[in-house]
Amino acid sequence: MHKALTPVQFAAYLYDAAKPSNCADRRISRLLISAIRRLQLLLCSRPLFRICDVVCSHIARLADGGPHMYETWTQGELDRINFERIQIQHRLHDVAASHARICSECQGRCCGGPRERDTFIDRVLQNPLTPHRSARGPRLSLSFDMENIVGCCSQLTPQGCRLPFEQRPIQCVTYFCATAAASFSPERCRTATSCIVRLINVELKVAIVTIRTRLRYLRTNILAAKQNLVDRIGKPAQR
Repeated sequence: MHKALTPVQFAAYLYDAAKPSNCADRRISRLLISAIRRLQLLLCSRPLFRICDVVCSHIARLADGGPHMYETWTQGELDRINFERIQIQHRLHDVAASHARICSECQGRCCGGPRERDTFIDRVLQNPLTPHRSARGPRLSLSFDMENIVGCCSQLTPQGCRLPFEQRPIQCVTYFCATAAASFSPERCRTATSCIVRLINVELKVAIVTIRTRLRYLRTNILAAKQNLVDRIGKPAQR
């Protein structure tokens, strides 16, 4: 008569049964894990991030009323979020050290095409008082020289992007093509995916801060108008 297995013993049995039984199985398992990690990275880096980037940038731009609305609270929140962004981008740079080499050798449409890379979120985080407050646009506010732009990114060089990593648009540092992802180990793919998800969270935070700033500004104006109305009504009564 067989002795009944406890749940823990049964889980251990399933784990042992799922282990690769030989070198070929282990190799297939590693290849499968690598493929899954790379697919996760490509999905987060391209369709998922692109959707969130466009949506958050437009929401933040619509909610933004200009620097005159910014309070000490708003500036403090943006500074905190920007510090978080810089830390994440540095971490992503450490993980994707080969990314710049691949991009400099490729110099494809990702960097060279006339695409709008710079977003409102990039500009308002790095310079909240920037006059360039469109939702999306060419790289204007952060560019060092604007004289010789001919339908492409002015920062692209044979060695890659010349901007310091923390000043690059979030869209640029989160974009990974299949060639770049293929050079990553599964662990690096997982870390890069985690950084991209955290940068998506950064963009969501900026959108929320601009919405809250707009609501606080409206609330202040409504209270001021209400008080002004009360004062005007009160003056005739005093006479």
